[in-house]
Amino acid sequence: LARPQDVRNGDWCLALGHPGGYQRTRPPVVRLGRVIRTESGFVQTDCTLVGGDSGGPLFDLAGNVIGIHSRIGAPTTWNFHVPVRAYTEGWAQFLDGKAFGRPSRGRKPVLGINGVDHDKGCTVTDVNPNMPAAKAGVKTGDLIVGIDGRDFQGFDSLFDHVQKKNPGDKLKLSIQRQGKPVEITVTLSGGRGP
Repeated sequence: LARPQDVRNGDWCLALGHPGGYQRTRPPVVRLGRVIRTESGFVQTDCTLVGGDSGGPLFDLAGNVIGIHSRIGAPTTWNFHVPVRAYTEGWAQFLDGKAFGRPSRGRKPVLGINGVDHDKGCTVTDVNPNMPAAKAGVKTGDLIVGIDGRDFQGFDSLFDHVQKKNPGDKLKLSIQRQGKPVEITVTLSGGRGP
């Protein structure tokens, strides 16, 4: 399995699948493509996939699995894959027979910002009005450098941290605003989106 941090935009990749469904006498079809985008919850590639390919593996050129085909796009080159981190993070709990993860339905924790990676954390690019971050005083342009007293790397890490919480939980953000440190505590709300 590939390490999640080793999957980068622009990397070459190979997709295996069974277009139109599995046929015992036909080997899987192999397709070459590139990683277009990586996020905490998905990997997007331009590998050509069609119905029947879902559930197949996505490999890097070293033969490591980097994802599993999940959603085939309307154009056959706009496809999404579940990243390997979704499996590795819960693997030990799975082997121990423990329940883990969140129900797929219901309210998820929501912070209400968008951001881009920064070498010290992430820069806030958008604050959604009437959402927890806006209500707590987070502003566009803020540089978030810490979450709950810890350093982190990039917007995906912030997103992952939020998703491990529950609606109503508090999140302490350490921010640099115009060169000055600011501490903000946000009470997460619940919603159906990120």
